[in-house]
Order: sequence, then structure tokens, then C-alpha cells
Amino acid sequence: MRLFIPAFIMIAVLSCEKDGYDSPEFNQTYTGIRIIYYQLVDHNTVDTVSVSFNLKRYEYFGTGYMDYGYGTYSINGNTITFVDSLGRDALHTWEWILSGTYLYRSKGDSLYFIEKGDVANITFRLKRL
Repeated sequence: MRLFIPAFIMIAVLSCEKDGYDSPEFNQTYTGIRIIYYQLVDHNTVDTVSVSFNLKRYEYFGTGYMDYGYGTYSINGNTITFVDSLGRDALHTWEWILSGTYLYRSKGDSLYFIEKGDVANITFRLKRL
């Protein structure tokens, strides 16, 4: 019985899910590439991007015209959802805006975001600065 109680406490502490906002990888700046694969025309576009996280907010920049933005993000399990705070006009290509829900994975100093859509698959491969 004496061994059971400490083991139970250790399991309970280790199984608690961490909030991604306090994690060091979500209070840093990352740089890397965004790949957009358009399935219907079998074409890739690649852009250099930078994403900065600060508590519950993010800011990003790419190399294309109007390829920037900022807003809030939230993490739920293995997904991250970005809500862009800038108003956009209908002529802008929406795939270039960091917005919506992505599967995410962190590995060491790298972050990966993947969104699979009907028109395009979007992948971010980022490395912490």
C-alpha cells in the first residue's frame, strides 16, 4: 500500500496535459518554409515564412504581396487553430493566409503544421531561431 500511493501520485502528475502557451516553443520566433500543393493542377508553391508566438498571439510574414498577418491561436490536442485578425479583400488568395486549423507536431527546435484541404494541402516546416 505504501508503494501504491507514491506511484499513483507520480502517474497523476506525469499524465497531466501541459498547456501549449507556457511551452517554450510557443513563445519564440520560427522561420522556415510554407509549401502549398494544389491537387487539381499538381503544382507546388514554396515561400519563406517567419512566425512569432507570444503567449496567445501570433504574427507571421512571408515573401509574397500581402503575405503577413497576426491574430490569436489555440491548441487542442494535436491541432493548432489560427484566427487572423486582419480584414482581407476577396481578391486575395486565402491559402497564403495563416488562418484555420492545422495538425501540428513539434520535434526538438522544429514545428510542423499541416492542413489538408479539397483544393490545396498546406505544410509549414519551421525551425526556432
